[in-house]
Amino acid sequence: MLSVENEQTCKKIFKTALSYCNRDLLCYKGEELDIKLKIIESNEYNAAVLPSANPYEVTINTEVFEKVFKMLNCLLSPENKKFYSVVSLESIENYSSKRANLYLDLLFETAVKYIIYHELGHIYNGHIDYVIKNHPIANLYRQAIEMDADSFAATRLIGQITFNENINRYNSTEPNLIKCKEHALILVLIASYISFAYFKIGKNRNIILKLEDLRECMYLPLRTRADYYCRSVLNAFKELNPDSSMMLGLQRIDIKYLREITPNIEQWMNLYMRQVDKSNVYDMNNSKEELNDLHYSHCDYLDVFWSQTMKSELEEFAFFELAE
Repeated sequence: MLSVENEQTCKKIFKTALSYCNRDLLCYKGEELDIKLKIIESNEYNAAVLPSANPYEVTINTEVFEKVFKMLNCLLSPENKKFYSVVSLESIENYSSKRANLYLDLLFETAVKYIIYHELGHIYNGHIDYVIKNHPIANLYRQAIEMDADSFAATRLIGQITFNENINRYNSTEPNLIKCKEHALILVLIASYISFAYFKIGKNRNIILKLEDLRECMYLPLRTRADYYCRSVLNAFKELNPDSSMMLGLQRIDIKYLREITPNIEQWMNLYMRQVDKSNVYDMNNSKEELNDLHYSHCDYLDVFWSQTMKSELEEFAFFELAE
């Protein structure tokens, strides 16, 4: 059960996310959407949009807020200075409890907003009304819809955190908290992987190794979904920051680099999950086969399916112009 104070914090995060989307919609169509937030205790799902609600209603399980905060609180404690170094791009010797708490707040808000924006993407990009009209939909359509919601979340997060005024606002509170736009990009990915860890990305599971089976899944394998999300984050960053060098120090930030560093980031979360669940089932190696040419090509296939079929079918229900 969330405390009253923490519940208010989470409602404020939702309000700022909704306001950001509605400001864009007001400029685009001259309208805003009335979307409610309902925080519940549920064993059925982490977050969802109820298709029967009028007005639209996003529901989020209290456990999402609680566990994401606890994970970050543990990972940024003085006992985990190496993780602090990854987050801050500073040396271990420069660990600061004050700065660690500021990174905790920033990453918590971003991780929660990833989940919120994913659900808002289902509304603003027309998924909810499309599913209501065309229920039931084929699993391939469902996969494409989930990928689109993740792309919506990626674009919104990058749009907010790499915006110069927002970077300056964070740095006015604590100098050099966000070193540059590329650092902000890495912070988005770290925060998002906090959410994927909560979704149990590192848990052992059956791996789909046949293309026909992959296309029949209701949802993309979680690690494949995370990889596609990284591609969406990169695309959003390039689109919104065309003058960026895509360099962090001497390192070029591209999908190859992200595929090298995200397992290292994830393993910190897996260590935490193993301690919490008192088991050894969380590890990157449990599902690394979800990152192979079969799964990459399936995502490419979904991109084509989206542009040639899904996009045109969704347009009448979407509130924004849909991305290619």
